[in-house]
Amino acid sequence: MIGRRTTGALTVLSLVLVVLLVVVDLENASPGPLSATHAQIPELLERDGCASCHGSQEGDLRDACLVCHTEIGQQLVARSGFHGLLDDGPNCARCHLEHEGRDFDLVSPQVFALAGVLDRDAYEHTGLAFDLHGLHDALSCDDCHAHADLDVLPVEFQRFLGESQACISCHEDPHGAAMENDCATCHSQDVAFGVLPDYEHDPIFVLTGSHEGVGCSSCHEPESPFSIENSGKLPLGTSRECADCHDHTHAESFLRATAERANVSTTETCVVCHTPVPAGFRLGQSSMTREAHASTGFPLGDPHGEVACDACHDPALSRPLRFPGRDAQDCKACHNDPHAGQFAHPVERGQACVDCHGTGAFVAHLFTDARHAAAGFVLDGAHASADCAQCHQVDKGVRIFRGTPQSCAACHEDVHAGRFESSGGSTDCATCHGTHAFQPALEGAFDHGQHTGIALRGAHADAACAACHKPETAVLGRTLGRVALAFPGPANRCDTCHTDVHEGRFLVDPATGQRSDCADCHGEDTFAAPHHDAFAHGPWTGFELEGAHLAAECVTCHVPTALPDVLGRRFGRVRDLFPGDPETCATCHTDPHGGVFSQQGDQPGFDCSHCHQTSDFHTTIAGTFDHAAMTGFALDGSHDALDCTACHPLGRPDRQGRTFGRALGSNCADCHRDPHLGQFRVEGRSDCARCHSVDHAFTPTIFDHDRDSDFPLDATHAKLDCAACHTPWTNQKGLESIRYRPIAHDCADCHLPGTGGGR
Repeated sequence: MIGRRTTGALTVLSLVLVVLLVVVDLENASPGPLSATHAQIPELLERDGCASCHGSQEGDLRDACLVCHTEIGQQLVARSGFHGLLDDGPNCARCHLEHEGRDFDLVSPQVFALAGVLDRDAYEHTGLAFDLHGLHDALSCDDCHAHADLDVLPVEFQRFLGESQACISCHEDPHGAAMENDCATCHSQDVAFGVLPDYEHDPIFVLTGSHEGVGCSSCHEPESPFSIENSGKLPLGTSRECADCHDHTHAESFLRATAERANVSTTETCVVCHTPVPAGFRLGQSSMTREAHASTGFPLGDPHGEVACDACHDPALSRPLRFPGRDAQDCKACHNDPHAGQFAHPVERGQACVDCHGTGAFVAHLFTDARHAAAGFVLDGAHASADCAQCHQVDKGVRIFRGTPQSCAACHEDVHAGRFESSGGSTDCATCHGTHAFQPALEGAFDHGQHTGIALRGAHADAACAACHKPETAVLGRTLGRVALAFPGPANRCDTCHTDVHEGRFLVDPATGQRSDCADCHGEDTFAAPHHDAFAHGPWTGFELEGAHLAAECVTCHVPTALPDVLGRRFGRVRDLFPGDPETCATCHTDPHGGVFSQQGDQPGFDCSHCHQTSDFHTTIAGTFDHAAMTGFALDGSHDALDCTACHPLGRPDRQGRTFGRALGSNCADCHRDPHLGQFRVEGRSDCARCHSVDHAFTPTIFDHDRDSDFPLDATHAKLDCAACHTPWTNQKGLESIRYRPIAHDCADCHLPGTGGGR
């Protein structure tokens, strides 16, 4: 008999098998397996994958298809494209069957037949985005649609949708994008790419005369910049010039002049005189009028107008040599240069033969004083009456014009013997002197700073020249002497001319070790007013001004004199008024402590700066004052926590400016009331430290009865309370305390009958 337990196990096993069979054969439960294309989507193979397309209810599957196929949905809305143009409207399931198995092609020839396309390769693109005709019409679908024949289309691929309509998406652009990728502007699908059925050549370059009927390659030579292959590298609409294909024998000046006369661009210059008709290209001599010749840039004035053409254009020469394109100002092309090249490069310099000479006769009648001034040298004063030959000498048969020296010293003797040149000044006499007469010098022309290196400013500007240039030292006919003769020291130092009122104390800069000068601190306007902040008090005197010293007036330490002394000084020296050590405060300031701190321990000459700062005397430097070392009274225990005013009462400043009072004394009783009313006074002084410690409160005591009294406490007495023997008492003044001494020591004093004995 099968037991109940066995029956239960079989039941469970049966349920498991049923579940497995349902899961394994889930796809078989559908109308059929999915196509291979849709089977790539994992979501559709899951247990609830059916709902991805069918939803929870039966109905039209179109909306479900368009969830994924959005581009087809856009065609349906726009009524465009293959699907949007179907006659019977959209019905996905009519053409694209599903659940037909993995080998079923969703886009097969049968599918196209259902859509009315019996031959896919013969399908016309009419109405679609890309209109196929001509050479494109002969192509198969897979020539453009690379995935058209795939049985299983990967998820990320498309068969027919999404193809670019631009020509360069399939074809290489030989123009390098210069034509803006608009191939249809010149090319057609009906003929080969090299044939341009619709190209209009005339707007860019009109093909007339000998140009008409010429093959394209005649002008667009292969591998040339203008070849068809390279045309894309040129800007769109670039026109050709005659010179690109034809040689010309004319100078650039002729071409520019012709273009300007005819009001055309330089690219059209040739057609002004020539035509593309072969018979009319060359012009005869009779057609070259004076007006036409002027257009070359060389007008035929007298005497050139009467000269035969062959005189300039030798017929025996080749055409390039016969018509070299001469410049109208280039006289030396035909005539010898009498100036031996002095006026070379006339065009560049704007100076040609005709600037000075006429064409009728070679005379210098056009060169005036104004033109001489334009050449860089004005003829005025004594120079205006001078003969040209005085300056322009003849050298080897050629009169020298260019390069003639223009400086005065080149022709005239320098009476100053070059001193203004060596001092950095100008060697040109005209800086100070005129051309009419050498003396006197031009008013205001002499710049003392520029010519001597010493600018006259302040009091120097108002000084007479003779103050420095002593007349008595003048030589060589000069009225003023040289400064160096009167003051032989360095010209750039004040003490060369002026007495050092500081007697040499500031001759060396302590910061650099270099010699200093009065100008480091004083200006030229007035010696008595030094530059603001120019004087460095610390480096120069060894005494740095800080705090209150920095704000003090100079006269506080340097007491002014009633009148300037013999050296002109108005301020006295500090050591004259305060002859002590300048590093010691007491040299200038009264010691408010009356010398109490003048020496502390092994530190003789103890100074105020040890505790006080210069900014405020009443504010001591934190941590510098040692109360024990300075006063002999150490601040221990409770004393250390006290405010200074507890012992040094704060009052009004005394005559020395002190605001803290002196302590009453160093004994405890000087400041504290004696609670024992003098019981422990010895020779008038109570030593509280014998029994009490300052490290704590006044109690508890450090008194040891056995050590500090003449009555040792045995075992019995040690157990007693202090008040058993030390009882209250009142002195003669009526003050109350506890009796400690004197006190009886004998046993009978405490233990006899009537005295409390027996205790």
